[in-house]
Amino acid sequence: MLKIDRSFVDGIDDDPAAAGICAAVVALAHATGKRVVAEGVARPEQHERVVALGADAAQGFLYGRPAPVGEIEASLVVPSLLP
Repeated sequence: MLKIDRSFVDGIDDDPAAAGICAAVVALAHATGKRVVAEGVARPEQHERVVALGADAAQGFLYGRPAPVGEIEASLVVPSLLP
């Protein structure tokens, strides 16, 4: 897996060089059979751009704040498979 650094994601909307680097990372990763995760996605517009470029996953404050594993596990709702 390759990660797109948050510094490039931060400029993806207004810096053509940052957008170009993001596109190049996605192309390189996919050409070599790897997946891509975009780091530092904080705004819906950034999410839309990294999805449009073909990123396979994204992480950042748009989706949730960092938290200890126990807090995350406690917040998950897992349906019971038992009757």
